[in-house]
Amino acid sequence: QINLVVGAFAFHQTIDSDPSFRQEQGAAAARFLLAPSAAAATPGLLDGYGYDQFMNFGNTSAAVFGQLSWAVTDRLRVLPGLRFNYDQKDVVFDQQVYGGLQTSDPALIALQRSVLAPQSYSADVDDTNLSGNITAAYKVSERVNAYATYATGFKSIGLNLNGVPTDAQDRPVLSAATVRPEDERHVEFGVKTEPLRGVTANFTAFNTLIEDFQAQVVNAGVGVLRGYLANAEKV
Repeated sequence: QINLVVGAFAFHQTIDSDPSFRQEQGAAAARFLLAPSAAAATPGLLDGYGYDQFMNFGNTSAAVFGQLSWAVTDRLRVLPGLRFNYDQKDVVFDQQVYGGLQTSDPALIALQRSVLAPQSYSADVDDTNLSGNITAAYKVSERVNAYATYATGFKSIGLNLNGVPTDAQDRPVLSAATVRPEDERHVEFGVKTEPLRGVTANFTAFNTLIEDFQAQVVNAGVGVLRGYLANAEKV
């Protein structure tokens, strides 16, 4: 006996700041956002220091997928599945800072810019992903079932929409605007039993490997207050 499920998926999203997103610091912000120093304690350094963010973002995603269930025998079932995915994302980002202590001191300006920095960038990326899984399930007896699964997965290509790190010259690091897609590999084996009616005893062993893991990075002195997305090599 064979059962088949197929489907398709489509999604489109736009985000427009219309006209801008705004954030502003208060009088005590320096105590929380800057390492203690005489310069960081300058009265009013971050009081009223903020940004206006102008951002236009578009995201289109589409997929086709299928899952097959094949009863090879009364005891053995095989379940393979595949998914093909397409993603396209683009952003136009412009952030302008205002307020705070008005100063020409480069050291004080550098402290302000370590919290929020003016920057602008644009990015347009697209990517395709093929993922799938296959499971074999075997009925050892009326009360014992065994299974094994191999699956691949992904997290789609990404964009940083709230700013990117800045370099020593306060220029945006444009290579950080995009985030590579994750690549996932998962292997699992298990046994499910019911030694007594209503009583279960299960065992499973699995290993999951993710390459280009997408992680939130918070690093002092990068000019992105809430951090940004970046790739870790492997988890």
